Amino acid sequence: MNNLIKEISTEAHEILTNITRAARNSEITWGQRDELVALVNQDVREKLNLARNLLHDWTGNYNSGELPQGV
Repeated sequence: MNNLIKEISTEAHEILTNITRAARNSEITWGQRDELVALVNQDVREKLNLARNLLHDWTGNYNSGELPQGV
């Protein structure tokens, strides 16, 4: 499980790094960069929410409410 979390985190970091690099190299605009960063953050947030909600539904536990901003 820890490996999966690390893998997701590493993948998101790599994507975000590539997005910023593309903006710095003028391959995309900074506005496009912001949109892509928002999509990555939304994807990670949705996956975490889905996992937390399923765990809560299956066990009745582990629903700590909303995720902190930036997750």
